[in-house]
Amino acid sequence: MLLGASNVAKSFGGVPALIDGQIQLRAGTVNALCGGNGAGKSTFLGILMGILRRDAGSVVVRGREVNLSSPAEAV
Repeated sequence: MLLGASNVAKSFGGVPALIDGQIQLRAGTVNALCGGNGAGKSTFLGILMGILRRDAGSVVVRGREVNLSSPAEAV
């Protein structure tokens, strides 16, 4: 697995923006992130890109748990 995330959560001012975000990305696959308005897609991607800090959950890159603190680190 190249990148995985599980149980990822984020709130803004006590308002949940993402609850239980999960994804697994593997080499050689095509993936889509779909959901209605307000489902947390942009928040989830912000966390995976190191723009936002998650409140809960884990992000794993190539088998190692990471805490991405910037877009440069995410790249």
